[in-house]
Amino acid sequence: MDTLRSALFVLMLALVPAGPAAAQELESFGVIGGMSRTTMGGGFFDLVKDVGGTVNPRYGVALGGFASFNLAPSTSLRAELLFAQNGVRIPTDGGLRERDIDVTYFDASGLVRRVFPLESVVPWVGAGPTLSFRGSVNGRVDGVEVDASDEVKGIDFGFALEAGAGRDNIDVGVRYILGLTNISESSDPDEESKNRGLFLLVSYAFPR
Repeated sequence: MDTLRSALFVLMLALVPAGPAAAQELESFGVIGGMSRTTMGGGFFDLVKDVGGTVNPRYGVALGGFASFNLAPSTSLRAELLFAQNGVRIPTDGGLRERDIDVTYFDASGLVRRVFPLESVVPWVGAGPTLSFRGSVNGRVDGVEVDASDEVKGIDFGFALEAGAGRDNIDVGVRYILGLTNISESSDPDEESKNRGLFLLVSYAFPR
């Protein structure tokens, strides 16, 4: 356990941006995990809906670690590295061919959190940028595997909004990530694709 804590601490320090914020006091660090409900928006998916098709979400998991640094009273910077499963499902509605795409990302986030301490729980809200590095890409058309690795860009930039509550060393929250980058490698605006993700996350902070 001590080895895990040390490795996680070093990893999280690498995520904290240089500058005044990096010099603030470390509040906590730990692990985070949960479920993801992701889909995609943009020109391509607008066309799917226009012809009577349906855009369904992909359900997956998210796992990683975090470190939280004090910025001001009741305000902290939370640096995270998260492995997240993204994707989308397009069924055969409207006469379309069935299409599935699964994309894994490594999300590096810097989230500013504001807490509102109560007697027994600590509600909080947060927001901040995310930088996602693409891992694997798997595609299927009518149930047949296709190579989609050249169709998805390697980096996605987004913005996250979150809210939740904590008690002792555990907190539970909901996060929405809005992808701001067109992740399609195609220059055709009708092929535009942007990530959308809703996450239910549970965090555990190691005792210090």
